[in-house]
Amino acid sequence: MRLTTTFILLMISVLITGCSVGKSLIVRSVQPFFTDAMASIMTETDPEIARPAMATELKLLEGMILSSPNDRKLLTMAAQGFAGYAMLFYDQSDPEKAKVLYSRGLQYGRRALSNRDEVFIQPESRFEDFEKAIGSLRDEDIGTVYWTAIAWGGWINVSRTNPMALAEFPRVRLLMDWVAERNERYFFSGTNWFYGVYYSTLPPIVGGDTERSKLYFDKAIGQTEGRFLWGKLYYAQTYAVQTLNRPFFEKLLNEILDTETGELPEANLLNEVAKARAIELLKQADELFY
Repeated sequence: MRLTTTFILLMISVLITGCSVGKSLIVRSVQPFFTDAMASIMTETDPEIARPAMATELKLLEGMILSSPNDRKLLTMAAQGFAGYAMLFYDQSDPEKAKVLYSRGLQYGRRALSNRDEVFIQPESRFEDFEKAIGSLRDEDIGTVYWTAIAWGGWINVSRTNPMALAEFPRVRLLMDWVAERNERYFFSGTNWFYGVYYSTLPPIVGGDTERSKLYFDKAIGQTEGRFLWGKLYYAQTYAVQTLNRPFFEKLLNEILDTETGELPEANLLNEVAKARAIELLKQADELFY
């Protein structure tokens, strides 16, 4: 049974004043609400409705985390929520705001991972120690690892003028490699979209390879039957731009616009925002391919 926001707020007030046993019981009982709420937001076709709803859910989620600071499920949902909120609504329009949100998601993700090894929460840890800590992860951690990597990668992307931030990317790659080894199709073929962007944006001297990028993008399109429009948006704005292939750029963006809402209901929100960005990118084509 779905819980109303009013009821959730009431329970949070109980959490603030209640005993530790009662708090634990409430946290466990409310967790399904957040899972359902996140799924419901992702099926929303109107970004203007989804945006404030997502912000409200994130604050409620943080209230629950205050009462149960080591709950891995809550921490993972916070990592996913803040990374998704930044990616959807601020990544392009307000990079500084996006940086703050990605960082918030990253901290929640690292806290969740630190239950496996404290190295994950230590920002000054050696790369060798971080690599070793990967071995402590378990198959059920896949969501935590994926969303930590997405939040981390997003933060690095909007901080790319900072060499110290860029130096952290190998750790993100380690996390995403771990996910890919277990389920490359996780979150609409998320690892393949990631590698597509990765190889198309890196300079060749440090491993960039547009042909390899194309292989990953095409694989992801095949696995999602072309219905995950957010991924196609990445394909257009990274690979197509890097290879100066304007016809392909326009083809991908028009495919996004021609796809009817509801083709992939569980990604409606991502797909609708992708459509809006596709329109903006088409307007910028002359600047991108001058």
